[in-house]
Amino acid sequence: MTTPTLTRTDSMDTLEEIPLITQSSTSTSSLGIAIPSVTSSTLLRMNPMDDMEEELLSSGLQLPKFYLKNRRYPTSIRPYANSPEKFTDRDTNISYNQKRISNIISLQNSIPKWLRIIVINELKSLFLRTRNLDKSNNNQIIEDFLASLLPTFMNDHPDILHNVAKSFRKTWSYWRNTLWDNIKLRYETYQKRKEKDESLDFKPYLKGRHIEEIFNLWLKFSDKPISQENENSLKNLILFEFHCLEIYNSDARDRFFTHTGNLYTVNNIFNNLSGYNIGSSIDLSKYEIENNDDDDSNSSSEDEPKPKSKKSTKKRKK
Repeated sequence: MTTPTLTRTDSMDTLEEIPLITQSSTSTSSLGIAIPSVTSSTLLRMNPMDDMEEELLSSGLQLPKFYLKNRRYPTSIRPYANSPEKFTDRDTNISYNQKRISNIISLQNSIPKWLRIIVINELKSLFLRTRNLDKSNNNQIIEDFLASLLPTFMNDHPDILHNVAKSFRKTWSYWRNTLWDNIKLRYETYQKRKEKDESLDFKPYLKGRHIEEIFNLWLKFSDKPISQENENSLKNLILFEFHCLEIYNSDARDRFFTHTGNLYTVNNIFNNLSGYNIGSSIDLSKYEIENNDDDDSNSSSEDEPKPKSKKSTKKRKK
Protein backbone atom coordinates (compact mmCIF):
# COMPACT_ATOMS: atom_id res chain seq x y z
CA MET A 1 0.00 0.00 0.00
CA THR A 2 1.34 3.41 -0.98
CA THR A 3 1.97 5.89 1.81
CA PRO A 4 -0.25 8.94 1.12
CA THR A 5 1.31 12.35 0.59
CA LEU A 6 0.19 15.10 2.95
CA THR A 7 -1.13 18.45 1.83
CA ARG A 8 -2.12 21.51 3.86
CA THR A 9 -5.51 23.15 3.44
CA ASP A 10 -5.73 26.86 2.61
CA SER A 11 -6.22 28.38 6.03
CA MET A 12 -5.30 27.58 9.62
CA ASP A 13 -7.21 30.56 11.05
CA THR A 14 -9.70 28.44 13.00
CA LEU A 15 -7.10 26.45 14.91
CA GLU A 16 -6.95 27.15 18.62
CA GLU A 17 -3.46 27.81 19.95
CA ILE A 18 -2.66 25.12 22.53
CA PRO A 19 -0.81 26.47 25.56
CA LEU A 20 2.02 24.49 27.14
CA ILE A 21 1.15 23.47 30.69
CA THR A 22 2.58 21.07 33.27
CA GLN A 23 1.02 18.63 35.68
CA SER A 24 1.81 16.79 38.93
CA SER A 25 -0.62 16.53 41.86
CA THR A 26 -4.17 15.32 41.27
CA SER A 27 -7.66 15.32 42.76
CA THR A 28 -10.50 12.95 41.82
CA SER A 29 -13.70 13.67 39.88
CA SER A 30 -17.10 11.97 40.23
CA LEU A 31 -16.08 9.48 37.54
CA GLY A 32 -13.01 8.48 39.51
CA ILE A 33 -10.81 10.36 37.04
CA ALA A 34 -7.63 12.04 38.21
CA ILE A 35 -7.74 15.82 37.67
CA PRO A 36 -4.26 17.17 36.87
CA SER A 37 -2.66 20.19 38.51
CA VAL A 38 0.34 22.05 37.14
CA THR A 39 4.03 20.68 37.04
CA SER A 40 5.34 18.16 34.32
CA SER A 41 5.23 18.90 30.56
CA THR A 42 2.21 18.10 28.37
CA LEU A 43 0.13 19.89 25.75
CA LEU A 44 -3.44 20.55 26.84
CA ARG A 45 -5.98 23.26 26.13
CA MET A 46 -7.27 24.71 29.39
CA ASN A 47 -9.41 27.62 28.16
CA PRO A 48 -13.02 26.38 27.89
CA MET A 49 -15.06 27.87 25.04
CA ASP A 50 -18.56 27.05 26.37
CA ASP A 51 -20.50 25.60 29.31
CA MET A 52 -19.92 22.04 28.14
CA GLU A 53 -16.15 22.53 28.16
CA GLU A 54 -16.36 24.11 31.63
CA GLU A 55 -18.08 20.94 32.85
CA LEU A 56 -15.49 18.71 31.16
CA LEU A 57 -12.67 20.45 32.98
CA SER A 58 -14.57 20.19 36.27
CA SER A 59 -14.91 16.43 35.72
CA GLY A 60 -11.19 16.07 35.08
CA LEU A 61 -11.52 15.38 31.36
CA GLN A 62 -9.28 16.76 28.65
CA LEU A 63 -10.71 19.35 26.29
CA PRO A 64 -10.45 18.72 22.56
CA LYS A 65 -7.32 20.29 21.09
CA PHE A 66 -9.44 22.48 18.82
CA TYR A 67 -12.78 24.24 18.96
CA LEU A 68 -15.63 25.03 16.59
CA LYS A 69 -15.67 28.44 14.93
CA ASN A 70 -18.75 29.74 13.10
CA ARG A 71 -20.26 26.22 13.23
CA ARG A 72 -17.31 24.83 11.30
CA TYR A 73 -14.53 22.42 12.16
CA PRO A 74 -10.90 23.61 12.17
CA THR A 75 -8.76 23.07 9.09
CA SER A 76 -5.92 20.54 9.18
CA ILE A 77 -3.30 18.73 7.16
CA ARG A 78 -5.03 15.93 5.21
CA PRO A 79 -3.65 13.04 3.13
CA TYR A 80 -4.40 12.92 -0.59
CA ALA A 81 -7.21 10.64 -1.73
CA ASN A 82 -6.26 7.74 -3.98
CA SER A 83 -9.28 7.14 -6.21
CA PRO A 84 -9.10 3.54 -7.52
CA GLU A 85 -8.97 2.81 -11.24
CA LYS A 86 -11.24 -0.22 -10.80
CA PHE A 87 -13.30 -2.15 -8.27
CA THR A 88 -13.63 -5.93 -7.94
CA ASP A 89 -16.84 -7.77 -7.11
CA ARG A 90 -15.61 -10.33 -4.57
CA ASP A 91 -18.48 -12.73 -5.29
CA THR A 92 -17.71 -13.03 -9.00
CA ASN A 93 -14.07 -11.83 -8.98
CA ILE A 94 -14.96 -9.56 -11.90
CA SER A 95 -13.31 -6.11 -12.02
CA TYR A 96 -15.02 -2.98 -13.29
CA ASN A 97 -13.27 0.23 -14.24
CA GLN A 98 -14.68 3.62 -13.28
CA LYS A 99 -16.50 4.06 -16.62
CA ARG A 100 -18.32 0.74 -16.36
CA ILE A 101 -19.22 1.52 -12.76
CA SER A 102 -20.67 4.85 -13.88
CA ASN A 103 -22.80 3.14 -16.52
CA ILE A 104 -24.06 0.49 -14.09
CA ILE A 105 -25.11 3.07 -11.49
CA SER A 106 -26.88 5.23 -14.08
CA LEU A 107 -28.82 2.25 -15.48
CA GLN A 108 -29.89 1.00 -12.04
CA ASN A 109 -30.20 4.48 -10.53
CA SER A 110 -28.49 2.99 -7.49
CA ILE A 111 -25.20 1.42 -6.43
CA PRO A 112 -25.08 -2.40 -6.76
CA LYS A 113 -24.91 -4.27 -3.47
CA TRP A 114 -21.32 -5.49 -3.83
CA LEU A 115 -20.06 -1.95 -4.58
CA ARG A 116 -22.21 -0.46 -1.85
CA ILE A 117 -20.39 -2.63 0.69
CA ILE A 118 -17.07 -1.23 -0.54
CA VAL A 119 -18.38 2.34 -0.22
CA ILE A 120 -19.71 1.61 3.29
CA ASN A 121 -16.35 0.27 4.44
CA GLU A 122 -14.58 3.34 3.04
CA LEU A 123 -17.04 5.64 4.82
CA LYS A 124 -16.11 4.14 8.19
CA SER A 125 -12.88 6.13 8.41
CA LEU A 126 -14.94 9.30 7.99
CA PHE A 127 -17.32 8.24 10.76
CA LEU A 128 -14.34 7.77 13.10
CA ARG A 129 -13.57 11.47 12.49
CA THR A 130 -17.11 12.87 12.80
CA ARG A 131 -20.40 11.37 13.93
CA ASN A 132 -22.28 14.40 12.63
CA LEU A 133 -22.87 15.43 9.03
CA ASP A 134 -24.22 18.51 7.33
CA LYS A 135 -27.99 18.95 6.86
CA SER A 136 -29.62 15.97 5.19
CA ASN A 137 -31.27 18.11 2.50
CA ASN A 138 -27.75 19.18 1.47
CA ASN A 139 -25.83 15.98 2.28
CA GLN A 140 -22.77 17.59 0.74
CA ILE A 141 -20.22 15.66 2.79
CA ILE A 142 -21.34 12.26 1.50
CA GLU A 143 -21.80 13.64 -2.02
CA ASP A 144 -18.22 14.94 -2.03
CA PHE A 145 -17.03 11.61 -0.62
CA LEU A 146 -18.71 9.72 -3.50
CA ALA A 147 -17.39 12.24 -6.04
CA SER A 148 -13.86 11.49 -4.84
CA LEU A 149 -14.31 7.72 -4.75
CA LEU A 150 -16.28 7.58 -8.04
CA PRO A 151 -15.07 10.59 -10.06
CA THR A 152 -16.25 9.29 -13.45
CA PHE A 153 -19.77 8.76 -12.14
CA MET A 154 -19.70 12.27 -10.70
CA ASN A 155 -18.66 13.75 -14.05
CA ASP A 156 -21.10 11.67 -16.10
CA HIS A 157 -24.19 11.78 -13.89
CA PRO A 158 -24.13 14.67 -11.40
CA ASP A 159 -27.93 14.76 -11.70
CA ILE A 160 -28.41 11.45 -9.83
CA LEU A 161 -25.53 11.82 -7.38
CA HIS A 162 -27.79 13.41 -4.75
CA ASN A 163 -30.22 10.46 -4.67
CA VAL A 164 -27.41 7.93 -4.51
CA ALA A 165 -25.70 9.81 -1.66
CA LYS A 166 -28.95 10.16 0.26
CA SER A 167 -29.24 6.39 0.66
CA PHE A 168 -26.17 6.36 2.94
CA ARG A 169 -27.73 8.54 5.65
CA LYS A 170 -29.57 5.55 7.11
CA THR A 171 -26.33 3.66 7.60
CA TRP A 172 -24.75 6.68 9.27
CA SER A 173 -27.64 6.84 11.72
CA TYR A 174 -27.31 3.13 12.45
CA TRP A 175 -23.63 3.65 13.25
CA ARG A 176 -24.47 6.44 15.68
CA ASN A 177 -26.92 4.18 17.51
CA THR A 178 -24.38 1.33 17.57
CA LEU A 179 -21.58 3.51 18.94
CA TRP A 180 -23.81 4.96 21.65
CA ASP A 181 -24.89 1.48 22.76
CA ASN A 182 -21.31 0.12 22.71
CA ILE A 183 -19.97 2.88 24.95
CA LYS A 184 -23.00 2.79 27.24
CA LEU A 185 -22.50 -0.94 27.78
CA ARG A 186 -18.87 -0.36 28.78
CA TYR A 187 -19.99 2.46 31.12
CA GLU A 188 -22.47 0.13 32.83
CA THR A 189 -19.75 -2.51 33.24
CA TYR A 190 -17.43 0.08 34.76
CA GLN A 191 -20.13 1.26 37.17
CA LYS A 192 -20.67 -2.29 38.42
CA ARG A 193 -16.93 -2.62 39.05
CA LYS A 194 -16.87 0.71 40.83
CA GLU A 195 -19.67 -0.37 43.18
CA LYS A 196 -17.24 -3.02 44.49
CA ASP A 197 -14.23 -0.70 44.49
CA GLU A 198 -15.04 3.01 44.96
CA SER A 199 -11.40 3.97 44.37
CA LEU A 200 -11.50 2.58 40.83
CA ASP A 201 -10.15 5.16 38.36
CA PHE A 202 -11.60 4.82 34.89
CA LYS A 203 -8.46 5.82 32.99
CA PRO A 204 -6.31 2.84 34.04
CA TYR A 205 -9.42 0.63 33.88
CA LEU A 206 -10.00 1.47 30.22
CA LYS A 207 -7.65 -0.74 28.19
CA GLY A 208 -6.73 -0.75 24.53
CA ARG A 209 -8.85 -3.88 24.05
CA HIS A 210 -11.91 -2.00 25.32
CA ILE A 211 -11.34 0.76 22.74
CA GLU A 212 -10.85 -1.85 19.99
CA GLU A 213 -14.01 -3.61 21.12
CA ILE A 214 -16.14 -0.46 21.13
CA PHE A 215 -14.91 0.76 17.73
CA ASN A 216 -14.32 -2.61 16.08
CA LEU A 217 -17.06 -2.12 13.47
CA TRP A 218 -15.06 0.81 12.05
CA LEU A 219 -11.45 0.14 13.06
CA LYS A 220 -11.28 -3.26 11.36
CA PHE A 221 -11.11 -1.45 8.02
CA SER A 222 -8.34 0.93 9.16
CA ASP A 223 -4.57 0.53 9.16
CA LYS A 224 -3.11 -1.57 11.96
CA PRO A 225 -1.90 -1.12 14.56
CA ILE A 226 -3.91 1.87 15.69
CA SER A 227 -1.63 4.83 16.40
CA GLN A 228 -1.23 6.12 19.95
CA GLU A 229 -2.70 9.46 18.89
CA ASN A 230 -5.82 7.82 17.43
CA GLU A 231 -6.22 5.55 20.46
CA ASN A 232 -5.98 8.51 22.84
CA SER A 233 -8.56 10.46 20.81
CA LEU A 234 -11.01 7.55 20.82
CA LYS A 235 -10.43 7.07 24.54
CA ASN A 236 -11.29 10.74 25.14
CA LEU A 237 -14.45 10.25 23.08
CA ILE A 238 -15.46 7.31 25.28
CA LEU A 239 -14.80 9.39 28.39
CA PHE A 240 -16.96 12.14 26.92
CA GLU A 241 -19.95 9.79 26.67
CA PHE A 242 -19.27 8.64 30.22
CA HIS A 243 -19.45 12.28 31.25
CA CYS A 244 -22.77 12.76 29.42
CA LEU A 245 -24.23 9.63 31.04
CA GLU A 246 -22.99 10.73 34.46
CA ILE A 247 -24.16 14.36 34.33
CA TYR A 248 -27.27 14.36 32.13
CA ASN A 249 -30.41 12.22 32.07
CA SER A 250 -32.92 12.40 29.25
CA ASP A 251 -30.68 14.34 26.85
CA ALA A 252 -27.37 12.53 27.47
CA ARG A 253 -27.39 11.09 23.96
CA ASP A 254 -28.09 14.45 22.33
CA ARG A 255 -25.28 16.01 24.37
CA PHE A 256 -22.87 13.33 23.19
CA PHE A 257 -23.66 13.73 19.49
CA THR A 258 -22.58 17.36 19.32
CA HIS A 259 -19.50 19.07 17.91
CA THR A 260 -17.69 18.66 21.25
CA GLY A 261 -17.29 14.90 20.84
CA ASN A 262 -16.32 15.22 17.18
CA LEU A 263 -13.57 17.71 17.98
CA TYR A 264 -11.64 14.97 19.78
CA THR A 265 -11.25 13.07 16.49
CA VAL A 266 -12.04 15.36 13.56
CA ASN A 267 -8.41 16.06 12.62
CA ASN A 268 -7.13 12.52 13.17
CA ILE A 269 -6.05 10.44 10.19
CA PHE A 270 -7.68 7.00 10.05
CA ASN A 271 -6.28 5.51 6.85
CA ASN A 272 -8.16 2.66 5.19
CA LEU A 273 -6.67 -0.77 4.57
CA SER A 274 -7.60 -0.27 0.90
CA GLY A 275 -5.24 2.70 0.63
CA TYR A 276 -7.95 4.87 -0.98
CA ASN A 277 -8.13 7.14 2.10
CA ILE A 278 -11.17 9.06 0.84
CA GLY A 279 -12.59 9.60 4.33
CA SER A 280 -9.21 10.74 5.68
CA SER A 281 -8.66 13.23 2.86
CA ILE A 282 -11.84 15.29 3.19
CA ASP A 283 -11.38 18.79 4.60
CA LEU A 284 -14.35 19.00 6.96
CA SER A 285 -13.83 22.70 7.67
CA LYS A 286 -15.74 23.46 4.44
CA TYR A 287 -19.06 22.26 5.83
CA GLU A 288 -21.58 23.60 8.33
CA ILE A 289 -22.17 20.68 10.70
CA GLU A 290 -25.50 19.82 12.28
CA ASN A 291 -25.32 19.04 16.01
CA ASN A 292 -28.00 16.36 15.83
CA ASP A 293 -28.79 14.20 12.83
CA ASP A 294 -32.43 14.52 11.80
CA ASP A 295 -32.46 10.97 10.41
CA ASP A 296 -31.53 8.95 13.52
CA SER A 297 -34.99 7.43 13.91
CA ASN A 298 -34.73 6.01 10.39
CA SER A 299 -31.54 3.99 10.76
CA SER A 300 -30.73 0.76 8.99
CA SER A 301 -28.28 -2.09 9.46
CA GLU A 302 -28.90 -3.66 6.06
CA ASP A 303 -25.39 -2.75 4.88
CA GLU A 304 -23.66 -4.48 7.78
CA PRO A 305 -23.04 -8.23 7.66
CA LYS A 306 -25.08 -10.13 10.21
CA PRO A 307 -22.90 -11.69 12.94
CA LYS A 308 -22.75 -15.47 12.89
CA SER A 309 -24.76 -16.93 15.74
CA LYS A 310 -22.69 -19.23 17.87
CA LYS A 311 -23.23 -20.55 21.34
CA SER A 312 -20.57 -19.64 23.85
CA THR A 313 -20.20 -20.01 27.56
CA LYS A 314 -17.43 -17.44 27.74
CA LYS A 315 -18.21 -14.43 29.89
CA ARG A 316 -17.68 -10.89 28.63
CA LYS A 317 -14.21 -9.62 29.50
CA LYS A 318 -14.19 -6.96 32.17
